[in-house]
Amino acid sequence: MATAPIRCELSWRGAPEGHDEIHTEATIQALCGLMEVHGRNAGRPRRLGVELASVASGVLATQGVLAALVARLRGGDTSHVETSVLQAGLLAVTHHVARATSGGHDHRLPPPGPDPGPPFRTADGHRFELETLDEPSWKAFWGHLGITGTQVEWGWELFTPRYMTATCTLPPGFHDAAAS
Repeated sequence: MATAPIRCELSWRGAPEGHDEIHTEATIQALCGLMEVHGRNAGRPRRLGVELASVASGVLATQGVLAALVARLRGGDTSHVETSVLQAGLLAVTHHVARATSGGHDHRLPPPGPDPGPPFRTADGHRFELETLDEPSWKAFWGHLGITGTQVEWGWELFTPRYMTATCTLPPGFHDAAAS
């Protein structure tokens, strides 16, 4: 069984060594289409307020190292894994590309609310996302922040299709409540 360390390469674009241009999270979001998908509500590309592609690339690199370790346990001789921030960004938009190009689906956007969707900002300026498919949890979270009744119902209606449509605007007050 191999015992040497597993070498993990993580680049911006997966270019051959020495040829990787200097990029930033913003340029990668633009290159892979994340900005286009995130900007559907506004009708123009919009940068995500979080480092999605960069963080996702770290997750992919970790999964690669773990897969290499499993391969070794099964008799393999894996010593190297590689991925890129661009590959992670592309992986993050694959379901939107698949839906948009599959034909036969209604691609109309839900009626927008007046405020932008996630990410939200805390009182001390940190950005955060909400990930839930559970309506009672959604209502409880916002209820603790003072949003209840039809306002929270409307927010749920706008929030839930975002995974399929890449759009999400919210009724007034959600960002202010989050920042409280």
